[in-house]
Amino acid sequence: MSKTRININSLQIKLLLLMFAVFCELSISAQKILQRIDHYSDIIDNWGSYDTLYLEKLPKQLRLSASFKGSGTTLNISGINNGDNYSAELESDNKYTLGLSASYRILSISLSINPAKLFGKYKDFEIAFDAYGNRFGGDILYQTANTFKGTVTSDSLQSQIDIGVIKQKLLIMNGLYVFNGKKSSLPAAFCRQWKQKKSCGSVMAGLSLLYRDLSIAQDDAQQMSDIDITTLCIGIGCGYGYNFVLRGNWLLHVSTLPEIVIFNRSHTTINGNKSHVKPDFPNFITVGRLGVNKTFGQYFAGTNAIVNLSSIGNSDELQIENVKWQANVFIGMVL
Repeated sequence: MSKTRININSLQIKLLLLMFAVFCELSISAQKILQRIDHYSDIIDNWGSYDTLYLEKLPKQLRLSASFKGSGTTLNISGINNGDNYSAELESDNKYTLGLSASYRILSISLSINPAKLFGKYKDFEIAFDAYGNRFGGDILYQTANTFKGTVTSDSLQSQIDIGVIKQKLLIMNGLYVFNGKKSSLPAAFCRQWKQKKSCGSVMAGLSLLYRDLSIAQDDAQQMSDIDITTLCIGIGCGYGYNFVLRGNWLLHVSTLPEIVIFNRSHTTINGNKSHVKPDFPNFITVGRLGVNKTFGQYFAGTNAIVNLSSIGNSDELQIENVKWQANVFIGMVL
């Protein structure tokens, strides 16, 4: 009996030593991760000087927040099908999520729940990333949607489009450069890494890539052929953004970036026959951003939104106007 006790005690000691070793290893790994985050954050923050009369770099603190996010997509399609002019107005199911996030410098980890997805009522897929510095910034969005519904009008006859007929895969990549980044801060409005002390604006340059694969299933009742439309385009442009510093620690950011499409490769495949779509000039991509936040002590709250608008194609053959919006309402605290 005594030997058995000795064996159990030695096993407990080994387990404790193993747990202690794992804890030490995790602590060292966490320290290395934080050091690496600080390193890359400093590279972004220190890219160019900044004016201390307008901007203040916030301390390295952990930020916890809760959010409610929404997003949606609308499509307006016009063209010629079987020799008839048609136009379609379509909208996919909106996506709404509840989330919790922890942020440190440029890193943010989030946990989001889509109630409609849990109950099987949301069938689409969407994922988005963004990162903003005082000089450079950008965002990426990918969506697959098969819940489009709406109306199609052909030769003055209007009919309904049911869910499942039209599907879209969409990739949007936006990049921007802020010329007056030493006085005007995008992170102050969207990431809370900086504080905007005085109102200021800046001219911005933008570069966008848009890829879309739009498929329309054959529908004899609607006299619609089996159509696949693929588009890859690049836009470049110039816009303006402004940070309004208001009373009561309120900050309002408004910006718009219109871009002209300089590269466009579009083709349609109708019942297996592929043809190139010659685009009109100019085609446009426009990116709009809005941010509002308020600070009260160690707490903060606000909302931000980004809207992508595009008009791609040929008005005499095929024209697609796409509106993709995302919005976020949040409240949080700084530790």
